[in-house]
Amino acid sequence: MTIDVLGVGLELPYDLTAADDAEKWEQDLSSLNQTLQEIEERGNLLQSQVIREQIAAMKKWLDGVFGPGSGAKVFDGRENLKTAHIVLKLMTILHAVYVPKLLNDAWNDAMKRYGPARAQRKA
Repeated sequence: MTIDVLGVGLELPYDLTAADDAEKWEQDLSSLNQTLQEIEERGNLLQSQVIREQIAAMKKWLDGVFGPGSGAKVFDGRENLKTAHIVLKLMTILHAVYVPKLLNDAWNDAMKRYGPARAQRKA
């Protein structure tokens, strides 16, 4: 599945309806959140350093999950905290939107194939 992140199409390497893939996705996202929190909690950094380190962490994460160069494509010309926040929020809600849509699509497909209307078509 391709997702659009600030105009950049990224191929999601996980099937979030599969337990192992969902677990890997959750671990990757949790790891990113932990890294971002650690950067903020260091306290001895200037705000500009925090922003640079958080963007670098986000790019590294995007490259690791979606493939090399993904981070540079997403942040192209928008290397600011606002962009990082948007990307993080998109990734966080992806699971909440993606899984229900997949399950709904699968249900609708099953109903087309095996629902009551099928019996009428066969008659």
